[in-house]
Amino acid sequence: AHQHDYRVSSVGVQTDREMDRMKLNTFIDWLMKEKGPDLYRSKGVLAVKGSKEKFVFHAVHMQFSGKPQDEWREGEKRCCKMVFIGKNLNRQELNAKFEECLV
Repeated sequence: AHQHDYRVSSVGVQTDREMDRMKLNTFIDWLMKEKGPDLYRSKGVLAVKGSKEKFVFHAVHMQFSGKPQDEWREGEKRCCKMVFIGKNLNRQELNAKFEECLV
């Protein structure tokens, strides 16, 4: 049996693949509704399919802000990185939901 750890932890996810914009929106909605109270902070830099800009976001609990920012530079590796800091975070669940957004 695995034990639940109620301390604060951080979960990071990263990939060289791109995200689907619609699936990303669904993921963020889920994150804010389901995990918002337990999420102290989350942030990320994402490569969204069809976009030349990096999508940069950060959230504190259920307060989310994100927008396209600088363009990916020539030769820069497009990737997606997110970090979540909070309590009761389930690494497998967050990773699975993140993977569902990938193209």
